Parts: sequence; structure tokens; C-alpha cells
Amino acid sequence: MCHSMETAMERVKSIQALRSASVEFPTNFDEKELEVEATLIRSMLDHIPKLRPSAADLLGHP
Repeated sequence: MCHSMETAMERVKSIQALRSASVEFPTNFDEKELEVEATLIRSMLDHIPKLRPSAADLLGHP
């Protein structure tokens, strides 16, 4: 990911939050500074597989 996690528990909580329906980023992840990355990560974590980007889409992403 685009930021480091200090502890194993922080990693577990971050992954659980990313898997939630609302896709919640860790509090220390700066969504404004990393807007492109956040948008890409959200699209890849969409709970509806058909809405996720294809491998070709990802390869063409800036």
C-alpha cells in the first residue's frame, strides 16, 4: 500500500476496514494527497466484481 503500518494489529484493522462495504482507509492515509491512488484502490476493492477494473485497465492507469 502507499503507507506503512506500524504494528500487526494496525495491519489487521486496516485490512478489515478496507474490506468493509464503505472501504475505509486508515486514518493516517492522506486521501487528498494520494487522491489518484485512493480512487484506484477503491475501484479495485469494489464488492461488485464486474465494476472492478480489468488487468488491461490497470496497466493503462497512470
